[in-house]
Amino acid sequence: MKAVRQQKIPLQDHFKGAHGISSVTSVHIKNSTSDHIEIHTTGGDGCICFFKYGRNAQKVEFFRMRQVKELGTIQSIYNNLASEEQLHSTYAIGFTSADFIIWDLENETKMAQISCGVPGAQELFVWTARLSHEVHSIRRG
Repeated sequence: MKAVRQQKIPLQDHFKGAHGISSVTSVHIKNSTSDHIEIHTTGGDGCICFFKYGRNAQKVEFFRMRQVKELGTIQSIYNNLASEEQLHSTYAIGFTSADFIIWDLENETKMAQISCGVPGAQELFVWTARLSHEVHSIRRG
């Protein structure tokens, strides 16, 4: 049996301050160019953090934060890649203490709200993102 040699890779950088003590719920690569990558993270603090990773400097830089007060936890960001005739929108998808919410970030409006805080019942959600956005709720229990 051949011995495997482990090599430590030095830490290049880190997401300093991303969402404080709250959990990071998703990481998205938004834009990528020859000199940098734009990264968005969502978290349990109801915020979206914006970072840039410089390819040449090999450094992650925090440059903006957006709080979505209507959401306690943001699980995901969805970009609607519409045709040229349709408007482009970006949605934050997440939860408050008792509701599942889809929030339109461009227009600052609630697109959908489904109660999920009913005692003794569990709600399963299926969200299909096509030309028309649909949210299906299935009650179990």
